[in-house]
Amino acid sequence: MSIAKENIGTCALCREVKELQESHIIPKFINLWQKKTSATGYLRHSRAVNQRVQDGYKDYLLCFECEQLFGRYEKKYAEKVFYPYQNHDNKDVEYGEWLLKFSTSVTWRILTLMKKQKGHIGLSLFHSQKLSFAEKTWRQFLLGERNDIGMTEQHMILMGGIESTGSIETAPNINNYLMTTTDYTFGSTKKEGFIYLNMCGIVLLGFTSRQNPWDGSRIDMQGTLKIQGKKYFIPENFPGWINDRAERTDIMNKSMSPKQKQIVEDDFFSDIDRLLASKQFEAIQYDNDLKKKKGA
Repeated sequence: MSIAKENIGTCALCREVKELQESHIIPKFINLWQKKTSATGYLRHSRAVNQRVQDGYKDYLLCFECEQLFGRYEKKYAEKVFYPYQNHDNKDVEYGEWLLKFSTSVTWRILTLMKKQKGHIGLSLFHSQKLSFAEKTWRQFLLGERNDIGMTEQHMILMGGIESTGSIETAPNINNYLMTTTDYTFGSTKKEGFIYLNMCGIVLLGFTSRQNPWDGSRIDMQGTLKIQGKKYFIPENFPGWINDRAERTDIMNKSMSPKQKQIVEDDFFSDIDRLLASKQFEAIQYDNDLKKKKGA
């Protein structure tokens, strides 16, 4: 059987010319979990809200062997961190190098896709150079060509539902955004840059350069991870930055066509038992409670 010509190319990780796979940018198990726990049973991407999809975004990035390499880290992360967190498990997790490998593999994929799609165009020389250094460093670490990630850092924040924000204004969908969606981008200040990914309440940050204090979130080569109730000390402007991402998603969702809005509403209420058991319903309850507290 002949191989389609467009599937032959240079693997972004090992740099060998091979048949390329359609690589999930965000691990597939997260998209499957989103579908399973949604109120509708379907996915919609915020960049194309009028289209109902069955899977997450994919691109031809990796060869089969490199896909398998990432798959080992994803399996362990899903079993040890993602599912226990989503199921409100309070057990602490002892982790080894696999956690840093997982986080690096995901933020590296986003960085690589960003460069492939020319998303780095327009950044300052400082950030462009830091992105190039991070891409090379993370790639070498993932291939086992180096034992660390150099001056870069990987951080993870287990957000949980937001129950109170004091007098701070938040997007009306803040919990729905954090708890049920995936979102990625590059965030930066003048001297700090990071790949950002929200995975249904778990935020990964791949720092290409760090300036502000971030305590309690750094992923080391080994350590103990508190799944629930962990305290983090983050820059005071970061919650506002995440809120802006939530507002952006809310605006995109509101741009949905009337026809698609009706389809979503019909799907939403087609199975009441599924609705009541869904993560979306849990998130909506958090958002409604937050509104009530602000209105009190």
